[in-house]
Amino acid sequence: MEFGLTTECLVHWMFLFLMLLICQIDSEFLIIPNNVLLSALGMGVIFFWICPNYSLPEALLCAIISFAILLSVRAVAGYLWGRECVGMGDVKLSGVLGFFLGLKLLLLTLWVGAAAGAIYGLIRGREFRYSPLPFGSFITAAAVPLYSWEQPVQKLLSQWF
Repeated sequence: MEFGLTTECLVHWMFLFLMLLICQIDSEFLIIPNNVLLSALGMGVIFFWICPNYSLPEALLCAIISFAILLSVRAVAGYLWGRECVGMGDVKLSGVLGFFLGLKLLLLTLWVGAAAGAIYGLIRGREFRYSPLPFGSFITAAAVPLYSWEQPVQKLLSQWF
């Protein structure tokens, strides 16, 4: 992806930095700080407001829908398994990712992140079956390449959907 030295390039690097930060914090402490998520969302709102190529209302709608999707998954999984399966940090992260990625890429990001987390859980084995898993780390690890290669991924998705 080539932007030159533009606002879009700045936002791209900011997004990558924040995803790396969230991945590291979540993997070590099993939390995703609200101030990091709010910073990402705030910078995204400013960027989408300044750049005419992007639709701020559409991005905000995607953020709300993304938040609602993972909040629903959290509620259903919690009801079915009788314990918290998805943390609120992950739910808020999905809203921020929905803002930047849009719904198609967000759903693919969640699917890839969940698959990677499941594989990691299987590798860890039975003794870690009920220990918490840093799902935000898997989501951010999936989001970075999908965001970086957005155009080829969108082209591939448009052939299927």
